[in-house]
Amino acid sequence: MSGVSVPYLKYSDVRELADRFLAQYHPSLDVPIPIEEIVEFKMGIDIFPMHGLATDFDGDSLKVEGYTSLERKTITVDNWIYLNRLSRYRFTLAHEVGHIFMHGSLYESEPFKNIDEWKKFMKDFPQSEYDKFEWQAYAFAGLILVPSPKLEPVVDQHFKDVR
Repeated sequence: MSGVSVPYLKYSDVRELADRFLAQYHPSLDVPIPIEEIVEFKMGIDIFPMHGLATDFDGDSLKVEGYTSLERKTITVDNWIYLNRLSRYRFTLAHEVGHIFMHGSLYESEPFKNIDEWKKFMKDFPQSEYDKFEWQAYAFAGLILVPSPKLEPVVDQHFKDVR
């Protein structure tokens, strides 16, 4: 497992990938981005709310609100987040889509067949590679949920208002 290597991506690289994703799955950029519909209907990925996901992993020193299956056909999310924290649920979906979109080859190179193997995969990840892996997915999620062309005019207006 120590041979796992996550490709180095600058923020601009992640932005380019996010822009490509949006061009493919939601070119209108109408907000809010319908991430749940994109995942289920356009990507054909099942969303599975699981009771206790976040709390069940707590003793394993893993903070898990969602994860992607090995074959990248199911995103499992914590049921409480699914029911009670819509923004966090949407971000979790977008984050997992980031892993699917950017890290598919990594999932293929380290097959895990069950939850225990997945937990071992995550725990054995070299910290520097894990940090890249997660940072890239966090950045991707933010970039697809708040596309730059929609955010920039709002920021520009706020700058004008405070001057």
